[in-house]
Amino acid sequence: MTITPEHLLFATISFSAFMLILLFFMSFSLLIKNKRDKEKARWLVKTNVLITKAIFFEAEENEPFSMPINKRMRALLKKDLFRQTLINELVVTSKNLAGVAGENLAHLYNQLDLQKDTLKKLHHFSWHKKAKAIQELASLHQVEHSPALYKLTNHKNEYIRMEAQTSFVKFHGFDGLSFLNDITYPLSEWHQINLLTELSNIPATDFLGIDQWLKSNNDSVIIFALKLSASYHQFQLYDKIVECLKHPNARVRLQAIKCLKEIYEEATPFHLMSIYANEPKTHQLAVLSALKEMSSAESIPFLEKQLYSEDNQVKLAAARALYNCGPEGRQAVEMHPSASLSPWFEIIQQIKMEANK
Repeated sequence: MTITPEHLLFATISFSAFMLILLFFMSFSLLIKNKRDKEKARWLVKTNVLITKAIFFEAEENEPFSMPINKRMRALLKKDLFRQTLINELVVTSKNLAGVAGENLAHLYNQLDLQKDTLKKLHHFSWHKKAKAIQELASLHQVEHSPALYKLTNHKNEYIRMEAQTSFVKFHGFDGLSFLNDITYPLSEWHQINLLTELSNIPATDFLGIDQWLKSNNDSVIIFALKLSASYHQFQLYDKIVECLKHPNARVRLQAIKCLKEIYEEATPFHLMSIYANEPKTHQLAVLSALKEMSSAESIPFLEKQLYSEDNQVKLAAARALYNCGPEGRQAVEMHPSASLSPWFEIIQQIKMEANK
C-alpha cells in the first residue's frame, strides 16, 4: 500500500487529537487531585481538633462516653472519605497513646459508629482492605470482634492471617496464641519476630500450650514454640526440647540447639555432642557456640577433637568454646601442635583479643 500525503495528514491530525484528549484528561485528573488534597488538608485540621478534644474529654461520673459533636462535624461525617480520614488519624494517634487517652479514642470511634465502615472492609473481597480493617479493629481496641478475627488467623492470604494473628495477641496477650493450635499455614521468620515483639510489651505470666505446640504437625509452630521456650526460660519443657533434636526438619533441630543454649542442664552438652557428627556445618557451629556458653569440663575432649577439623570456622568455634572452659581448655588451645603456624596463630590471637574485651 502506498502512503500518500493524505494518509500522513490524517495520521498527524489523529495523533494530535489523541494528545489533546490525553492532555485534557491529565489536566482534569490533576485538578481533581489538587482539589481533594486541599479538602483533605482541611479535613485533617478538623479531625485533629476532634481527636484532641476526645483525648482530654472527661465523661460525667457513672455516665457513658458521649462527646458533643457540632452540626458541621455531623455533616462531614456523612461523607465516606471523611470518615475514613478520621479512622486513619485515630489509628495513627492511638499507637502513641495508652490508658484513658487511648480508651477515649476507642470510645469516640464507637460513638461515631465508625466500626461499621471498618466491618465493611473486613468483609470486602480485596485482601488489602481486609488487612487494613484488622489493623483498625486492633488499634482501636475492638475486642468484641476478636471471634471474627480468629477465623482469619488461618486465612489463605499471608497478609490477612498475619494481621489477624498479631491482632489476636494484642487483644488477649499470651492467651491470644491459641491460634497456634489450629493454623496449617507456616509462620514466616519475620512474623515470628513480630509476634515475639508484641509479646514483649505484655507482662510475662504463666501461659499454657507450649508443650502441645512442640508436638505440632506445623513445623513453623514448633520453631516458634522453641523460641518462646528460650525467651521465657521454660525449663519444665527441657525433655520435650531435647526430643526436638531428633526432628526430621533441620530447621527445627537448629532451633532446638539454640533453645538449649538458653535453658541448658548438666546433661545438655552430652545431648549436643551426640548429634554433632550427623548434623550439617551450620548446626555444628551452633552446637559449638552452645558448648562455649556451657563451659563444661566434660566437653573438653570433644572440643579438642574438633580443633583438627579441616574447616577453619569449625576450628575457631571449637577453640572459642575451649577457651571458655577454664585453664585446661585454654592450655589445649595455646599448646596446639600448630599454634605458631597459620591459621592457628591468627585464631589464637583473635580468641585472646576477644577474651580481653
